Amino acid sequence: MLTATYTFDGASYEGTVTFELPDEIDLSTSASITIGDSPQRHLEYIDYYEVSGKPGKVFAAGLTGMNQTVVLSLIQQSAIPEGDYPIKAVADADGAGSLYHSSNLYIGAETASATLTIEPQ
Repeated sequence: MLTATYTFDGASYEGTVTFELPDEIDLSTSASITIGDSPQRHLEYIDYYEVSGKPGKVFAAGLTGMNQTVVLSLIQQSAIPEGDYPIKAVADADGAGSLYHSSNLYIGAETASATLTIEPQ
């Protein structure tokens, strides 16, 4: 199982998070998402977008509270070739509101990212 976690720093109101995943990561309704203290739920087709050759995207919306955490759990069915795979979280603490801007507008430390490294087998 692969897990990606994003935590808002401070308040969010109707916030959003979009996880951007490499094409090699399997996205399906077998994946699940947990928002804050809410029960874990499996993704529905409207929760993700996957097109071969482009990063997959998983959407979470309606995030309200202090220091909200979003956990994406993925069940990888296929083998991932060795290499480095960037995983990114683009967040906006107030969703469509105008108080905060999406982290997608920033470069570097303002956008949460990590690299999944698959070592040679």
